[in-house]
Amino acid sequence: MMFPLERSIHNRPEHIKDRATFGDWEGDLMIFRRAHGKANVASLIERKTRFAVLFRNNDRSSKHFMERLMNVMEPLPQTARQSITFDRGIEFSGWRKLEAGIGTRAWFCDPQAPWQKGSVENLNKRARRYLPRDTP
Repeated sequence: MMFPLERSIHNRPEHIKDRATFGDWEGDLMIFRRAHGKANVASLIERKTRFAVLFRNNDRSSKHFMERLMNVMEPLPQTARQSITFDRGIEFSGWRKLEAGIGTRAWFCDPQAPWQKGSVENLNKRARRYLPRDTP
């Protein structure tokens, strides 16, 4: 199973839901038109502070994305990268590498329920003003 039930957003610790502690993130990818290749922009937002990070990613594959994400997050202290909540996109299927590589746990929204990670969806909406889908 790619996204096991025990990693469901419903099993996420209460302090993450309540935004009580620093170091819990939401993550997503902003995809552009296929004519522009595989490049995309990853978006991350820390749930308590709403601190946002956007970075270019040159491939949509899960392997490439997880390696890039770990490179971006690794310089942060462990307390600043406790968990990330994703949707169930195929690009997040390599989630196991996060915990093994940088000690970050992954949680997943219900199928077809991206609003369960509303902070990053709102960030994407705001970023699309400057990075529309036809951005090369």
